[in-house]
Amino acid sequence: MMTYHERVRWCEALPFEIFHSDLITNGVSWPSGSLSPFDEVLRTAWQSRLDAGLFRYQLRSSPLSRVLSPPHDVRFPFVAQLNPERSSERRPPQRFASVQQPFDQEAFHFGRIPCREVLFELRLHGETENEEGGDGDYVVINVSPLEFGHVLLLPQPGLLLPQALSVRAVRLALRTLLLSAHPGFRVGFNSLRAFASVNHLHLHAYYLEHRLPVEWTKLSVIPGLRAANPLRLALPPATPIPSFVVLVDPEESWALEKLTYIVCQLVQLMAQREIAHNVMFTRGEEPEKEEPEKEEPEKEDLEKEDLEKEDLEKEDLKKEDLEKEEKNRFHFGTRGGTCSKGERDGQGGSTDITKDWQHCKTIESSHERFETRKSQIERKIKCHRSSNSSNTGEHATERATTGRCMVSMVRAFIWPRKSSPETKNLGAFNVALCELAGHLPVGSREHFDVLCWHDAATALKDQALSEQDFAVLEKDVVKLLNNCNSLVMTGE
Repeated sequence: MMTYHERVRWCEALPFEIFHSDLITNGVSWPSGSLSPFDEVLRTAWQSRLDAGLFRYQLRSSPLSRVLSPPHDVRFPFVAQLNPERSSERRPPQRFASVQQPFDQEAFHFGRIPCREVLFELRLHGETENEEGGDGDYVVINVSPLEFGHVLLLPQPGLLLPQALSVRAVRLALRTLLLSAHPGFRVGFNSLRAFASVNHLHLHAYYLEHRLPVEWTKLSVIPGLRAANPLRLALPPATPIPSFVVLVDPEESWALEKLTYIVCQLVQLMAQREIAHNVMFTRGEEPEKEEPEKEEPEKEDLEKEDLEKEDLEKEDLKKEDLEKEEKNRFHFGTRGGTCSKGERDGQGGSTDITKDWQHCKTIESSHERFETRKSQIERKIKCHRSSNSSNTGEHATERATTGRCMVSMVRAFIWPRKSSPETKNLGAFNVALCELAGHLPVGSREHFDVLCWHDAATALKDQALSEQDFAVLEKDVVKLLNNCNSLVMTGE
């Protein structure tokens, strides 16, 4: 446990009391606009620490950034940002032998940070303190920030808990996420051996003025999982590395508790199997359409469009035949209607003006039917392409930079991944929670200038579990959640 002096210091932090009514559960909109009282307090306190020189480096006011556009059939652009100081000036990370490594009081932990790095205690009205002496939940600055407002969330730091996601930690993450009115405010967690630097329970939270693909990534239902369960899959090619995603509407009763329960069940299972993992909590869009994992709608869509084009070509041939027939007739502007070319030249021909008139009307009617049919087909193709345009890299890039939309859902991404050595500066960037979500803080200008989408995607794919290992984990997750208490899933 902490010493008495350390505990007193934490307890003297300025309390920020919140109510359930302060949570913004009905969604926020891009681009970012107004800020909530929580945003104002956090940003003001964070700026005061920046002005006081408490950070390891001076964060650039407008970091150099660019969007790495994906291939046309992928909706996962990356936002690369140049941040060389974080790579060179941050505290050297600890090395860990296990995902479940116990807390080591001799190593660095957050009980040792100066009190001025603590911004405030986040206290829910009516919630009692833990009887074990863990005090409350605290918000402190990250002295090696990724972006403006980068903070650490510390659930009951006095308990000296190791870096393993708990129920209280997930609840703190969700409360903090929903207290913010900024759509680019996100909360995340790195497990040990997934680039966590300190073995003392903490989460990251920061603002980013860019949309990220995790907000709209296409999700698939999990075969065999009960329909009431909000767990989904995000699979390639929709995302470079497969992940589990819990998708809920925070306005619905018990939705956040369901999310909390499922996330904790998954990360506990992974920890027991020594599977490193990263987690991100973000606001996101409602899914456009959920497809079974093994369906291939893209192929069906292409076949459908080919049939439409074939119909259009057939109509073009019909029109050509009509035009050939029409060329054999010469139209005069006389009151009598029309006559044949031979009659016009005095060479005889049909004298039945009524018959000629009916023939021309037939041709004109055929033209009208052709134009109507052509317009219908072209409109169907246009609508079909429009509905699928969100699958193109160009559209995804636009959404990452200038997209306008409401993000009303809460998405929790859980990425199981290979255990990584706790050494930093592995290439252009390390693969932790923000990189998996699409945000790439790059450590050098040399890497930043030449980094392309394919190189970034390859770096992420290299951290993925093998297909076989992921399939085994997916099967065990289904079994675990299907056997859980049904009351948790229904909220009864």
